[in-house]
Amino acid sequence: MEFRSYLSPASGFQSLQFRLIENKLGLTDKSRVVYNQTSYKNAFPVPNEQKELINSLEEPTLFTLIERWLERTPGLDDPDFSFYEGYKQSVAQYIKFLQNNAESEPNPTARQAALEDVKKNADTFRSIIDEKFHQQLVVRGERRMSHRAFHGALMIMLYREQPRFQGPYQVLSLLMDVDALITKWRYNHLILVQRQIGNKQGTGGSAGYSYLRSTCSDRYKIFIDLFNLASFLIPREFIPKLTNEMKVRLSIAKVEKTANEDDDLLTKLKANDSIPADIFQPTKS
Repeated sequence: MEFRSYLSPASGFQSLQFRLIENKLGLTDKSRVVYNQTSYKNAFPVPNEQKELINSLEEPTLFTLIERWLERTPGLDDPDFSFYEGYKQSVAQYIKFLQNNAESEPNPTARQAALEDVKKNADTFRSIIDEKFHQQLVVRGERRMSHRAFHGALMIMLYREQPRFQGPYQVLSLLMDVDALITKWRYNHLILVQRQIGNKQGTGGSAGYSYLRSTCSDRYKIFIDLFNLASFLIPREFIPKLTNEMKVRLSIAKVEKTANEDDDLLTKLKANDSIPADIFQPTKS
C-alpha cells in the first residue's frame, strides 16, 4: 500500500513477450477475456511493438501447423484402411456392449443409472463421429481442431504403440505439457495477487483477481482438444484392427527401396514372420 500507487498505470498486461508467446502458440482474440473493454493491442502503442504483434498474428501459429500435420495422419482415409469408418463401427459395438450390461443389471435403481450413463456416453461419442455436430462445437468455442485433425490425434493416441506413431504421441503429450505449465503459471500468479491485494483493482485498471481467474479457464488452453481426447478412448478389444498394409506403414519410418522390397516385406508380415531389424531406420528430417 505504501508504494503501489507509484506503479500505476503499469501492469503485467503490458508484457509484449508474453503476448507474442500467446499469439505464436495460437491463442485467438475470440478466446481472450476483454481487458478494460478494449483490445490488448492498445497496450503497445510503440510502432516496433505493434509491428511485432502484427507479425505474430500473420504468421502460421503452432496450433495451425499442428492441425495441418494431424490432418495428414496416415490411415485416416487410406484405400485399405479408414480409421473414421472403423472407429465409428467400433463405437457402435462398444455402446451396444454397455447397453447390454446396463440392461442385465438386476437392481432397478442401478439399472436406470447405468442406462443414463450409456446415453451420456453415446452423446459424447456423437460429438466426434458427427462432423456437423463437431463443427457446431467449434463455432461455440468448445472445440478448436478440424474434424479431420481431431481424428488424426485420436488415431495417434489409440495406436501409439506403433513405431511410426511413438514420436507423434510424444509431441502431443508435450503440447499438453505446454498448456498445463502455462495454466499453472497463471494460477500461481492469481493466488499471489489474491494474497497480496485481495479483490482490489489491478494497477493497469483491470478487475484484478476476477480478471486473472478468468484466464485460468479452458478457453485459454491452446490444445484443449488434446486434453479431451481421453473422453473418446475405448477398450483395447474394441479398437479397429489394422490391416496388414497399414501395419507395414506404421511399422517403419523410412525404407530404402529396392526391387520388390515392399512385396517381400508384406509377404513376411502376412506370414507372421519377423520383420528385419534393418528396416527401422531413423528419418533424416
